[in-house]
Amino acid sequence: MNRPQVESDRIADTARPYDVDPDSTRFLAEHGGVTFWAGRHSERRVLCLVVVEDEENGSAGCGNPPVGLGGQWGEAWLLPDGMDPRAIEGEWTTVTPNLLVQR
Repeated sequence: MNRPQVESDRIADTARPYDVDPDSTRFLAEHGGVTFWAGRHSERRVLCLVVVEDEENGSAGCGNPPVGLGGQWGEAWLLPDGMDPRAIEGEWTTVTPNLLVQR
């Protein structure tokens, strides 16, 4: 979130949850057939973890970090910079320093 948005950071309108500001999204990673994004809520000043399963299905969990989200694809956490991933209980795959995924 500390860099300008580029074209590859944008989520297709058909998959972006309505409450996520389209100008705030940043691509995080692809893992296990789904893509993970960070963004800001369109009305509240909180972060959102967005998971896009396909071109028409996206979901978001929003709040103050860390932000967790789960679905049929598994579970994930968006961590703030510098947070020790061991603070989240369970067995997780560290996909990026700010993204943990469990399938």
